[in-house]
Amino acid sequence: MDSENGFRIKVLNVNPYPYLELPDIYSAKFRAVEIMRETACMALTTLHVEEEEIIPWSRCVEFTFDPEGIYWVSAQESTHSRDIIQNSKVSIVIADLNAPREKRQGVFMNAKAYEINDLKEIQKVYQLFYRRIGDMKPVEEWIKLRMDDCPRRVYKAVPYKLGINYSEHHDLGFSRDCIDKTLDIPFKDFKRNMRVL
Repeated sequence: MDSENGFRIKVLNVNPYPYLELPDIYSAKFRAVEIMRETACMALTTLHVEEEEIIPWSRCVEFTFDPEGIYWVSAQESTHSRDIIQNSKVSIVIADLNAPREKRQGVFMNAKAYEINDLKEIQKVYQLFYRRIGDMKPVEEWIKLRMDDCPRRVYKAVPYKLGINYSEHHDLGFSRDCIDKTLDIPFKDFKRNMRVL
């Protein structure tokens, strides 16, 4: 019995979307990396202070990643970049919304973000973007436009909590529905999978 709604809920053995059934932790890690590889943009949410009230501020940004974190480029004066200076905690959602419904999954993260100023790390981020996009400015020009007095900067988020969604199929007696849940993935294990793929 669902104590919140008073409905009798029966968990069925048959899931209409079997791709989203509760995965074992091993396959979940590989699926999360696969989603990140297949998706070009992520939803980045920062904590924004407006008139002494803290509100979530979300924007879509192009990203790349490696076992150490998630990377993107933004203007220093953008709202989310200024928010990160005040509070480094961010939330990230990476999901391919163009996928068929039965394969629609997302990776959810809580992370700490900061601006990168180290030249070697910025060069590494260039290589990561180059592998994903291909058509980019020469490396010297790309880096020069993201350092010193230029308005755009490279940012990094290091996740401390990560998960992937799956569905449970429930029979409410008068209707059938899928209830989304999240499987937590240890980030240390996730990093090892990123090195393999």
